[in-house]
Order: sequence, then C-alpha cells, then structure tokens
Amino acid sequence: MASVKERKKTLKLTLPIQKGSALSPPVENVDSVTSPPVANVDGVTSPPVANVDGVTSPPVANVDGVTSHPVENVDGVTSPVANVDGVTSPPFANIDGVTFPPVANVDGVTSHPVANVDGVTSLGANVDDFTGQEEDLTAPDKGKTRVTWIGHATLLVEFDGITVLTDPVFGSHAAPRQLSIMPYKRYRPAACQVVDIPHLDAVIISHDHYDHLETNAVLAIHARFPDVHWFVALSTKEWLVKKGCTAENITELEWWQEATYGKIRFVCTPSQHWCQRSPFDLNSRLWCSWLIQGPTQTFYFAGDTGYFEPLFKAIGERYKKIHLAAIPIGAYNPRFITEYQHVDPEEAVLIHEDIKSDTSIGIHWGTFQLTNEHYLEPPHRLKKAMKDRNLDPNKFVCLNIGETWIVGDDREEPNFMKENVKITTEDS
Repeated sequence: MASVKERKKTLKLTLPIQKGSALSPPVENVDSVTSPPVANVDGVTSPPVANVDGVTSPPVANVDGVTSHPVENVDGVTSPVANVDGVTSPPFANIDGVTFPPVANVDGVTSHPVANVDGVTSLGANVDDFTGQEEDLTAPDKGKTRVTWIGHATLLVEFDGITVLTDPVFGSHAAPRQLSIMPYKRYRPAACQVVDIPHLDAVIISHDHYDHLETNAVLAIHARFPDVHWFVALSTKEWLVKKGCTAENITELEWWQEATYGKIRFVCTPSQHWCQRSPFDLNSRLWCSWLIQGPTQTFYFAGDTGYFEPLFKAIGERYKKIHLAAIPIGAYNPRFITEYQHVDPEEAVLIHEDIKSDTSIGIHWGTFQLTNEHYLEPPHRLKKAMKDRNLDPNKFVCLNIGETWIVGDDREEPNFMKENVKITTEDS
C-alpha cells in the first residue's frame, strides 16, 4: 500500500462509508507512461489517480528545491503547499473551495504539537490539588458509559460491554527517548499504568505524535492483552506490527470507513491535524478522530484537531446521537502557531455544538508541558465559553486526572476549578 505522502488528503465529506475494505495502491505515472486504470475495491477508487480517461492528477509542487506532498485538488481548486524558510508544512485539506492556511514557522521553530517560541515555555503551578480517585472498575450498568481520564488524551471508556483505551501514553515525557534533553515533561505521573488495567478489548489511535502514541505503552498493552484489537488510521498498522503487535488484531481504516467488533461499530472520522515521529516521515501516516457506536451508547473521540466547521457539522449530521465526546481543549497558545492544528476552549465548545454531543469531556490539557498557556487555564476558559453561549457547563466538563465518572451522574466540581486562574484570550 502506498504511503500517505503519495495520497490525496482531502476531507471527503460526500464519500459513502465503506465497510472494512482495503484501498488499492495509487497508480503511478512515470516518464509520460500511463499505467492501467486504478483498481476499484468495493466501490472505493484509490487516490491519487495518475491518468484515467484523460484526467491527470494534480502535480506535486516544488518550492526552493523542496518537494511538497501531493497538492490537494477539490472541485478544481488546488490548495497550495507552503514552504517557509526551507521547511515544508504539512498538506492541508481543501473543502468546498476553502483552503486551510499553512503551518507557521517562527524563528526556525516549526509548529509541532508543541508551542515553544524563542525558547519560552510555561512552567505551570503547583499540582498537588490535581488529584484523582480510586474506583471500582466492574462493568457499568447497561445504557451507561463510564470514563476514566488517565491523562492528556488517554482515556479508559466502558460501555455496551466493551472497554476501549484511547491514544495510549503513560510515560513521563511526550518525546522520543533518543533526545539528549527530553522536553514535554508530565506535570504529574499518569493516573495508572497498563498493568493496573483489569480488562481491555480495543485501543484506538488518532495519530502518531509522541503525546498520543507511545512505544512503551504499545509494548506493555500487547504483553498484557495480546488479543486486544487495535483500530488505527491508514499506514499505522505497519508501525504497530514492527513493535510486535499481531497483524490480524489490527484494523486500519481510511477516513469515513468503518469496521465492526462484535456489536460495536468503529468509524474512522476525519480531523484537521498532521503526523510525524521522525525527521523523515512527515505525514507518512494518516490522522483521524474516532466514532464508536454500540447498541445503546455512542462515543466520539476527537483526538487532536484544529477547528473546521464543515467537518464537525458533517460528523454531527451523519451520527445523530453522540452520548459522550472527548474533545481537546488545551495546547493552544501562541495561536499564530497552533490555530490550524489545535483548538482552544472556545473552539472546543463549537465542536461540542457542531457534533451535537449530549455530554463532552475536555482532554489534551493539564498533563504535559506543551504550550504557553497556564496549565489550569483551559478548563476555566471552557466553563466561561459554555456560559457565554448560554450552554449548561455541566454538559462539557473536565475531570481530575485519575477520576472515574459514570456519565450523567452527579459529581462535585474539582478543586482545580476553585483556583484563582487568570483567563487570557490573547497569544502568550
């Protein structure tokens, strides 16, 4: 299968859902020699199309000697791929003629899921009150969802007889071990480790950044739960197999494709983000969000994303009832770096409304030292944003790290919401 670098990355909002079908590799066109027409599997044609019926796919841009990823082309509109100071930004999708602006590059710092500008990073305050709780992890009652926030984007979600782990990261740093000075340190340890999880059916992975996918966590999960099923986006399966996971236990999907696990439906939904784990694999894997639908409950996991209204409204239209959503609210300042890849609390509220979530939980905050906002600012801004839009703040909440909650049950507001935190909306 071809790499994501060689594929078009457009949000196919009109593409019908395909059930578990594998996409055929793209057709190449070399030295004006056109290969045979593209294969078609279960009605899905493999992009990018080289030359079919006289239609040639868009050329690849070349800026200052740096070849960009394939240029997107939707409805005849080609989205440019930016090149700033010799650094090629990730490609951005083009929906209905609207092109996502390129990623910023400031003073040699490319915007990763990190916002460190001119060496300035926020340190955060005392985290002693940022405490969790111990809970009985027997199965929740039928028609109920139980969620435990382990930290950042790692959740343990239980409903309709299934236990799912999201974006597994349990280590002390969201960075590769090879770095001599490891950045992106945890404010406090993860709420638990893999050995503490009594049962696990499935793991979903939104993308390959180090704060969402950790090698040691994958190894520990495979060792403890060898039969666990992994749901990943395009081109991530190969990475998991190299780490020792069983290929038969991995389902790899393209945007809007779905697969079933027993009575549970897993749908790979789009997000506005990007991928990279090394200097040489920029966007070689796909990023996504996930929708998991059981007989009585539906859970949406946004993973990591910027805000794009047509995308989230499309998800809300396709899936009429989302009982619980996990939506990122942190790692947003400075906005001129992060605005196209990370939502701020106000945009998180817009996602909550767009997808018509009954209840949402804020994730991707207060765990790793990633960006410049105070580590407790996101939940305070979230509460204010809900009130500003005349929405019930109890419908979009933030848990303590380690807190387990039966969704809908009464809960006391955490101590960190009682802190006197200055709320800012300008870039830090």
